[in-house]
Amino acid sequence: MESFLRSLAILESPEQSGRAGAQSGFSLLELLIVLTIVAALTGLSVAWLEGGSAPSLDSARERLRTDLERAAIQAMEQQQVIGMRPNETGYEFVTRDTGSAEWRTLETSDLPARRWPLDIHLQRAPAAPRTRRRPGWSGGPMARCWAGA
Repeated sequence: MESFLRSLAILESPEQSGRAGAQSGFSLLELLIVLTIVAALTGLSVAWLEGGSAPSLDSARERLRTDLERAAIQAMEQQQVIGMRPNETGYEFVTRDTGSAEWRTLETSDLPARRWPLDIHLQRAPAAPRTRRRPGWSGGPMARCWAGA
């Protein structure tokens, strides 16, 4: 039995094993270094799998949708008219004071002026004809936009 335990190195003293005073296992510092390296590599691999932060048409559409929802909520809460004014470089939100015909830029942290994240071009569409099928249609110009060169 004793020879079996010696083969498992259970009964050996540090002097017998040849490693006087040596400890087995890893120190806390070694474990922290390994965990830091693993965390850094995991973060890099996730960023690589997501394709980075390159803007796409879907992300631009989602940002515009979110901004329009925020504008609608703010307009209802504050009971004011809020519009979106697109231009060649982006868009901004505008409001009109009661009794005023002038539109002024709405400057809030919720609805900041935005730049188009992609190469988006805007072009005015021709005015729609007035017909009886669309009561209340103003016949004014509409904006049409597309992405790409």
